[in-house]
Amino acid sequence: MIPFPRKKKFNFIKSFFYQLDKVFFAKSLFKIKIYTYLEWIFERLAFEHYGRYRSAHGMPHMTTDVLMPFLQKFLTKEMRIIDLGCGRGEKTVLMANHVSKVVGIDHNDSELKFAISKKKKQGINNLELYNDDVVGFLEREDGINFDVLVCNHIIEHLESPFEFLKKIINSFQYIYIEVPDYESTAINKIRIDLKLDLLYKDDDHVLEFNKDSLQAQLSVLGIKVVEQRSIYGVLQLWRENLNFKC
Repeated sequence: MIPFPRKKKFNFIKSFFYQLDKVFFAKSLFKIKIYTYLEWIFERLAFEHYGRYRSAHGMPHMTTDVLMPFLQKFLTKEMRIIDLGCGRGEKTVLMANHVSKVVGIDHNDSELKFAISKKKKQGINNLELYNDDVVGFLEREDGINFDVLVCNHIIEHLESPFEFLKKIINSFQYIYIEVPDYESTAINKIRIDLKLDLLYKDDDHVLEFNKDSLQAQLSVLGIKVVEQRSIYGVLQLWRENLNFKC
């Protein structure tokens, strides 16, 4: 619960645009189209500039703030994790503090170099980082068990994510998935109702998900929900693979 005073402070920017709307003579549908595009643009710019601000101040990506409070409820010291698309390793490093071993896999050399540097600086011995393909990695590591597959902002970038998961999921008992929540703003409901262009959350996304669409697809693969939540525009899901055999 966040309290606000009955009488709000004057805000010039909000007031300016509200007054501007009154003299902007156009049909409501046209205004809605304009404003839904502006909503996307301003939200995108706010995220990008906040990302730069955090980076300039030595802070990790903002999604890092919501990862461990959710994930550490399920992790145990005996677990072994593969972090798929680990990038700069900001979240990979955090997970390594809670489990037996973490393997980070990514295809971006410059990101991996940053992750390796971070690992060395922090003296983390239970973290391995590879520029590799996870399917090939699992085939080569046949006989070595992993407990958790982490797909943190990964599947929205893939053309056929569930076909991909089907190939590898039975190597893991649990899977953590985090994706942007397409229902995090009511503006998308307006877009759907009025048959306006649906907008992606990021330029390199090929899929967007809401809770129900993601749950339906994962259920087909035999992956059961243990816990999930929506927070600050992301969906977090801890799932158990019902087909897993030790």
